[in-house]
Amino acid sequence: MERLPALKKYLLISLVLGVFLTAAYYSYRLNLSPFETDAFEKAKWQQETSLEESFSCYRGGMASDIKNNKLTTSMQAKHVVDLLGKPDTTTPNKQEIQYILGMCSGFGVDYDVLHIYFNERGELTNAQIIQH
Repeated sequence: MERLPALKKYLLISLVLGVFLTAAYYSYRLNLSPFETDAFEKAKWQQETSLEESFSCYRGGMASDIKNNKLTTSMQAKHVVDLLGKPDTTTPNKQEIQYILGMCSGFGVDYDVLHIYFNERGELTNAQIIQH
């Protein structure tokens, strides 16, 4: 009969520990963005990616540096392509280009992409990191 209270105690401790570890993991992930770990390196950004590497966050670490320090409002699309290389995707109207960053979420199920938007004059208006 005394085993039942002990079992409840261990289950409660396990539940509390599980909740704590889950909260700690998500806090860590939110505070340490995978997009802010590296400075932009043109050669590294443009290098060919193997199939195995494509399932990692192979460009993600440089994304914030590009977005915050290399891209400027009104920058011409040609200059962006000169800097970053050929986009992975371009919309038909050429008002958006995209560069795949890799699978940066930590779960390995969704790709993160750097979206760069231009106005009708081909000037940069906005850049966003979006998970697909």
